Amino acid sequence: MTNDTSLSILLNTPKGVSANMYREVIAAASAAYTVKRSMPHIDEIRKYLPAHVQDRTVSRVIASPEFKELMRARGFNFDSGTLSPEQFFAVGIITNVSDRRPLNAKLKSAGISYAQYRAWLKQPHFRDYIAKVGEDLLGEHVADVHTRMVERATSGDIQAIKLYYELTGRHDPGRQQMIDMQSVIGLLLEVITRYVSDTNTLAKINRDIETIMSGRRIDNDFDVSRIANNTAVVKGELTGG
Repeated sequence: MTNDTSLSILLNTPKGVSANMYREVIAAASAAYTVKRSMPHIDEIRKYLPAHVQDRTVSRVIASPEFKELMRARGFNFDSGTLSPEQFFAVGIITNVSDRRPLNAKLKSAGISYAQYRAWLKQPHFRDYIAKVGEDLLGEHVADVHTRMVERATSGDIQAIKLYYELTGRHDPGRQQMIDMQSVIGLLLEVITRYVSDTNTLAKINRDIETIMSGRRIDNDFDVSRIANNTAVVKGELTGG
C-alpha cells in the first residue's frame, strides 16, 4: 500500500467508524475476497476480525462509498448496487447457516419486519445480492451436507440410507418403475399369445407395445398416458395386492 493510499484511509474513514476499526475491516475484507475470489459474505469477513467486532460495524463499513472506492482501487469489487448498511446486516443474519431460527425470528433480530423484507426483495440489486449469497452458500456447503447425510445413514436413518443409495446409483426408483412396467407388459404378452394364434396380429401387437414404451403415439385416438396411469392398478390385480 502506498503512502497516499494510507493517508486516504485515514482521511476518508466512514462516519461512525474509527480509523483503527476501518483498517481492520479493510484488511479482513481483502483477505476474505482473496480467498473466495469474489465478494465475500459478512461472516466470511468476520473470520479475519477480532471477536468483539460486530456485524453492524462490518456492514456499515462495506456499504460505505469510502470503502467501495478504496477497494475498487485495489482491484476488489465490493459494489453490489445500492444496498444500505441495514440490508447488508439483514442478509448476514438471514443467510447465517449456523442460525437455525425461523425467518421471522431472524428478521426481528435484524430490526426489520417481514413486510419490509418483502419490499426489499422487489429491489433488483437486493434480490440479486441475496440470491448470489444463497448460491455461494450452496456451493460452499456441499461437502458438509454430504457428510451429514452419511452420518445419518450410518446411524440407521432409513430416509438417509434411501437417499444415499439413490445418489450413489445403487437404487433408482424411476428405473425400478420402468422394470415393473416391463414385467407387467411381459405378462400381458404371455397371456395374449395363449389366445391369439395369428402371427401377423401378434406382430402388430408387439410393434404397438414397443411404440408405446418408446413414448410415441400409435394414432391420434390412443393416449399413451393411460398405460402409465393404469400400470399400478394392473400390477396390483396381477399380484393380488
